[in-house]
Amino acid sequence: MKKVLSILGVGVIAALTLGSCADDVLPVGEGRVLISAKVNSDVKAATRSDIQQTEEELSEKCIIWISNSKGLVRRYQGLQNVPTDGITLLSDHYIVEGWTGDSVSASWDKRWFKGRTEFEVTAGNLTRVDLTCKIANTLVTVAYDESVDDVLENYTLSVDHSRGGLTFEGREDRTGYFMMPTGDSELKWKLQGTLKSDGSVYIREGVISDARQAYKYALKISCGTNNEEFGGVYFTVDVDPSEVVHESEFVIVAAPVIEGYGFDPSQTILGEEGTFGRRSVFVKSAVGLKSVILESSDFPELLDLGGADIDLMKMSLSVANQIAENGISHEYMPAEDGSSMMKISFEKEYLNRMKNGMHEIKISATDANGKTSTMSLTWNVSDAAAVAEATTLDEVWSRTATLHATVSKDGVEHAAFAYRKQGDSEWTEVEPVAENASRAVFAKGTRVKVDLSDLQPATTYEWQFVADDFRTDLRTFTTGAELQLPNSSFEGWQGTSPLLIYAQGESMFWDSGNHGSATLKKNVTVSTNSMVHSGNLAISLESQKVAMFGIGKFAAGNVFAGKYLKTDGTDGVLGWGRAFAARPKQLKVWAHYTPAAINERENDAPAEYVKGEPDRGIIYMALMDDYTQTFEGEKFPVIVKTKAAERALFDVDSDKYRDHVIAYGQHIFEGATPGSQLVEVTIDLDYRRTDIIPSYIVLTASASKGGDYFTGGDSRLVLDDIELVY
Repeated sequence: MKKVLSILGVGVIAALTLGSCADDVLPVGEGRVLISAKVNSDVKAATRSDIQQTEEELSEKCIIWISNSKGLVRRYQGLQNVPTDGITLLSDHYIVEGWTGDSVSASWDKRWFKGRTEFEVTAGNLTRVDLTCKIANTLVTVAYDESVDDVLENYTLSVDHSRGGLTFEGREDRTGYFMMPTGDSELKWKLQGTLKSDGSVYIREGVISDARQAYKYALKISCGTNNEEFGGVYFTVDVDPSEVVHESEFVIVAAPVIEGYGFDPSQTILGEEGTFGRRSVFVKSAVGLKSVILESSDFPELLDLGGADIDLMKMSLSVANQIAENGISHEYMPAEDGSSMMKISFEKEYLNRMKNGMHEIKISATDANGKTSTMSLTWNVSDAAAVAEATTLDEVWSRTATLHATVSKDGVEHAAFAYRKQGDSEWTEVEPVAENASRAVFAKGTRVKVDLSDLQPATTYEWQFVADDFRTDLRTFTTGAELQLPNSSFEGWQGTSPLLIYAQGESMFWDSGNHGSATLKKNVTVSTNSMVHSGNLAISLESQKVAMFGIGKFAAGNVFAGKYLKTDGTDGVLGWGRAFAARPKQLKVWAHYTPAAINERENDAPAEYVKGEPDRGIIYMALMDDYTQTFEGEKFPVIVKTKAAERALFDVDSDKYRDHVIAYGQHIFEGATPGSQLVEVTIDLDYRRTDIIPSYIVLTASASKGGDYFTGGDSRLVLDDIELVY
């Protein structure tokens, strides 16, 4: 059977079989990804009463990673938090991975699913990707032949590996789910019971070798006689391995898509009175449509209606006839596979009654699952030769800006963007590039742009568009500032216990866990002159177990922009983030990492941290909006608490922080850095919002990625010369 969830899938959005807009305009070097996803959830060996993980829980727990060769570029926690309009990525080779469920060593009802798909993004193209999260457990079932009950009573069969096990009591018909530990491929079984013949204990043991994930091992137990002269009994245990067979697949569906037919509906439609032609849009949905609402302040006058909105799915026949007579028609087309589509046409009879000025029609489409999409169509009725568009923050950076205008009369021969610093007298003219037409003579409706470069940071410019002898009204934009971080080469230090990362007379910007480790007479973050890129010193993050008289805890060597607020027993409270108002595109740092094997691990540490495996270091940076939290009178965008009972960590995709993260980037050190000197590490920042200037920067580095859980090894991460690249 197949179940359809009204949520977004393991990735970006489910690819609709109806297609997508052919006129999507993407920035140079970028493409868009639509990912169709499904979770193969149940297996035949399980019954529904056994399984406590609901479809909703699997969706909420789902973690999505999209990465390239440089590391993570997107991360989503919960399918409901994946953007509904797809994801735009730079041209590159990517991997999308998904995880959901519970990774438990051995369980009757906790399952773990994962999927992985590689794909390419090419400039200007739409990439469709399928990702299926399949069961990642190793499954075991036990079945007994009827002859067993004639010989044995009170029998059990236990199955375990090095990190956990389950006991099948009697004729247990449930399925056991096992997560095989790294380096352990054996499941040991032990059959035990009481022989009815003499009341003695019978024990037989064995091993399932090369146990693999996504395989079910069915143990079938039978008995017979051996050497009747002595009245012996023996049991046979057969192991039947088979790939897991899935009986349900949960297909995840996106919200409806609204597309223009032969035009980009996000762009204003320009023209003089009486010159507009028909415009049509399609509303496409993977399921049936429940409502399609049109809304405009023009409707009472142009359609002779008593209100400003119409629901095309619910209106009366008389209203449908009335709006059709006045120039708005529609056709609803449900398909046999359950998908549907509606075509809406705005005829010239309607459009050419619009007077000079701006006119907008809002379209809201809601499907049978309650998912809603909206889009607004805008007409600018004017006899001006050109219209200049207001600049938006997402196209104005510290040294570049993109300007847009639209020619609104036929036959324009000379067109240019003119700009200058505010206060200057001389203009610079730049020839525009036509976005939607080849240019010989600019025709009406030609949208043009120019990409300005080599601008000065934090500077206001004014500009206008020239079309023959017509000049648009003056407009302005201000480029962004280019800020760097204080003490970014870590030359300034003071104190001894704790050792502080700023010089006498300077303000604190960086802090570390030294305040906590210093209570046990140890600094885990120190200066060094053994590996330096510039100046005299660098910073050395040195993870270690800090103890006195046998009492202590593992402490990760770390540094962060912010302030260590309080030591709570052997735990810490940290305020992360400093005021910051700029939009860099990259973070560069000189680094060297020397990992050790993980030798300290707290019980509640995530499964990714395994004793004996190599430690990993991490650097990550987030730009945040003006959201803050308060701890004992001090405000920070992030408050971190490491105490297990009150643990509060920074997850950029959690409900708490997701809407406040403007940009994010990270680098995980997997293995030792080659050589004995620092190497340059570049971290690209992924902007989730480009319509806002940040208020705070969060920047953290640790020699042990699991340091928040007091987990890691005696690893060392040396850093120098942090630089923000614009």
